[in-house]
Amino acid sequence: MKWYAAISSYSTPDYLEMLEVAIKTCKANTKFKPYLICDKKWDPVEKLKDKYGVNVVYYAGKVFSTFVKQFERDKRLMGIAGTYLRADVPVVEESDDFVLYTDADVIFGDPNIGKIPIPAPEYFAAAPEFNINDRSYFNAGSMLMNVKNMKAEYDRFAEFTIPNFNVLFNHAHDQGAYNHLYKGK
Repeated sequence: MKWYAAISSYSTPDYLEMLEVAIKTCKANTKFKPYLICDKKWDPVEKLKDKYGVNVVYYAGKVFSTFVKQFERDKRLMGIAGTYLRADVPVVEESDDFVLYTDADVIFGDPNIGKIPIPAPEYFAAAPEFNINDRSYFNAGSMLMNVKNMKAEYDRFAEFTIPNFNVLFNHAHDQGAYNHLYKGK
C-alpha cells in the first residue's frame, strides 16, 4: 500500500524535519511505499527523494492553488498551505484503490501495520480528534482514503472549501471541511 504525505514549497524547515522522520520510520518499520505530493519541484523535496528513494508527485490542484492566490502575502498562513494538497492525493493516484495519507508529524513504529486487515471505507477512515468514543469530529491527519470515491468527490470538496477558507481557519482548515462534508459518513 502507498503512504502519502503532502508538503508545499511554502513549508517551514521544522515541517521538513518532521517529514524526514516520518519517511525514515515509514521505511524502517513498515512495508508502505512512501509518496510525497508537492506543489512544484523544490530542492528540499528533491533531496528527500534522492536520499530516501521517495516517490514524488508534483501537483497543485485548484484548492491549494486558490488558497495560495488568496493568502500568499500572509506568511503565517502560507506555512499551512500544504495541508490543502491532501485533497489532491486521490486526483494524482493512478493505480491503488486505497492509500494511506498522514500529515508529516507522524512516527511509524508498529511493524504489524500492513499485516492487519485493512477496512474498505466508502470515502475514508479516520480516528476521532479528541475522545476515542466521540465520533462527531475526526482528525484528518491520518486517513485511509478510498481513491475512486474521493476523486469523484473532489469538485464538491473544492466548491465547499474555496469560498469558506476564512471560516475554516477556526476549524483546522481542510480538516473542518472534511468534518462538515462527511459528518456521519
